[in-house]
Amino acid sequence: MVPKPNRFHGRSAVSQMKGRSKHGQMMSVKSSPVRSGSPPRIAVVVSKKIDNRAVVRNRIRRRIFEAIRTGGHTSGADTPKDIVVYAKSARLAVAPYAEISAEVTSLL
Repeated sequence: MVPKPNRFHGRSAVSQMKGRSKHGQMMSVKSSPVRSGSPPRIAVVVSKKIDNRAVVRNRIRRRIFEAIRTGGHTSGADTPKDIVVYAKSARLAVAPYAEISAEVTSLL
């Protein structure tokens, strides 16, 4: 789980974020530099179009958060960034973790 100061709060905060987008096979990432004085934030968006079941959507969300956490993308890069990850495929729920981690690393 991401600490509370590092989460987006509310749907409008995610939808109003502007920044660069990168697209992969299973996910898309939007990132922008952090506003001055605020910590870097992260969000993972999994639509009901991916899967109607909340269990599957939450599994996808947890796997992406873990790939970001273990990849060191939240601990501090050259410039801290706000990151929003949009899941594009239901395959994320069953894909090998190494494949998810590799795609997250290539997009970030």
